[in-house]
Amino acid sequence: TLIYTVLTTAIMLDFYRYRIKNIGSASSMEEKVLLTVKELSAHPASLFYFVSDEVPGEFMHQVIKMRELLNLHDPRHPVMALSNDPKLQPQFSLAGDIFSPDAYPVMKKNSFRDLKMITEFMSQSHRGGAAIWGTAQSFNWGYFRNVKTPEQYQEYADPSTEEMRAMALLFVIEGAKGIIFYNDPMADKILVLSAMLCMVSSHLCSPVVLIIVLAREFLVSSLRLVAASQNVVIAADKSG
Repeated sequence: TLIYTVLTTAIMLDFYRYRIKNIGSASSMEEKVLLTVKELSAHPASLFYFVSDEVPGEFMHQVIKMRELLNLHDPRHPVMALSNDPKLQPQFSLAGDIFSPDAYPVMKKNSFRDLKMITEFMSQSHRGGAAIWGTAQSFNWGYFRNVKTPEQYQEYADPSTEEMRAMALLFVIEGAKGIIFYNDPMADKILVLSAMLCMVSSHLCSPVVLIIVLAREFLVSSLRLVAASQNVVIAADKSG
């Protein structure tokens, strides 16, 4: 089995409250990006760099600067940018070798599933000229909403097999070269922990930090399971 990880340099952008402010003595965005390239570009698990995750337009200059640095110092690995704003998608498609529009149309069980947003997103994305990978929904929106009871959570729908297949086919029909299925809550945990494993193996991060983060994830997941057994839903919020 081959396991790859995405190098999420987007976490260094000023937009994120939880951004990585320093890596050792590296404090500026340029210094952190160059250190990441130096230590991780040759790692066999490295797949591509991820420089933008639904970032507002006012931070585009940082994203483009990051892409330029990565292309210059590590031309072997592509750069991916992502946006869910159709107005910004043509511009952000210039910020990566690969661009990915993320379309998540499945909300509540009784709401209309308008998969046409995929066609609209792809139309905007093609204007930038980059290769496109579609990011499709395989998570339940109830995880992100401030739901307090199982009854409230039950109002939200899991994407069905047919809906996920339809999303993937629509992306392909509209010219996508690859498909990513985004599935929270596990996606963020896998992304963070796999990146930290790479950093530990390259001596950029202490194993103690990885153990603390891993223990936190097990603790939070366990608390959610216990709460669920008592008919209590603990939803994620902006603070995590």
